[in-house]
Amino acid sequence: METSDKNSAIFVLTGRGFDTILNEGGSQAWRINTKRASTFKYVVCIQNHNQNLFDPKQLTARHHAAFMVGKLKEVVDCDEVIKNSPYKRKLLVFSEYAKVDAPNQWPGNRNPVTYKRLEDLDIDIEGLEFKPMPFASDPTRK
Repeated sequence: METSDKNSAIFVLTGRGFDTILNEGGSQAWRINTKRASTFKYVVCIQNHNQNLFDPKQLTARHHAAFMVGKLKEVVDCDEVIKNSPYKRKLLVFSEYAKVDAPNQWPGNRNPVTYKRLEDLDIDIEGLEFKPMPFASDPTRK
C-alpha cells in the first residue's frame, strides 16, 4: 500500500501492553518514515509475546491479537534507544484510542511495522468506541 486512505492504517507488532501505550501517549519506538507515517489516520497495535525487551507482566493480549486502535495525532522523535541500533526511533502519538480483540492478526512479516486496510482485520471503525488519550507520562511529551 503506497498511500494512505481513510481505511488504511499502520499495523505495529508491539511488546508493550495496553496500559504502557496509554502511559506513553502512543506506540513507540519505531524505525519509521515520519512523512509517510503522518499520512495515516489509524494505528493498529498487535501484541508480540516473543519480544524480550519488556516485562512479560505488561502483556495484555494474546500473542498476535490486535488489542488497540489509535487515532494518529502526530509522529515525533522518542528518547528510547534500541541496543546496537544507530537509528532515531519514533513515537506514534494517539489523540484517541479504542480497545479491540481480534485474534491471529499478524501476517508473519519480519518487519514489525506494516501498512494495511482496516477491513483486513474486519474492523468497523464506525462501530468502535474511541476515548481520549490520558495525559502521557512520557517526559518527551510536553
